[in-house]
Amino acid sequence: MKNLLKEKLQKGEVVIGTFVSLGHPDVTERLSRLGFDWLVIDGEHSPMGLETMQQMLQAMNGSNCTPIVRPQWNDMVIIKRVLDISAHG
Repeated sequence: MKNLLKEKLQKGEVVIGTFVSLGHPDVTERLSRLGFDWLVIDGEHSPMGLETMQQMLQAMNGSNCTPIVRPQWNDMVIIKRVLDISAHG
């Protein structure tokens, strides 16, 4: 899986992104196509569950924006599940 964010950081390029706490796939779909390098789906400060996060990640497919998820809790099982649904970090 290609990670454009890592490539840009390794080249010393400036990267721009934002946090998303609105739990709807339309939000990440639109934001991921506005030129952001990364989006963080914020599970810690929003009520969204894993299924919503997965839909939001799927909505970013086809964009050049790197999806990152901040899980609800610092728990190994939750982190593994977030990575399993295609978060890059």
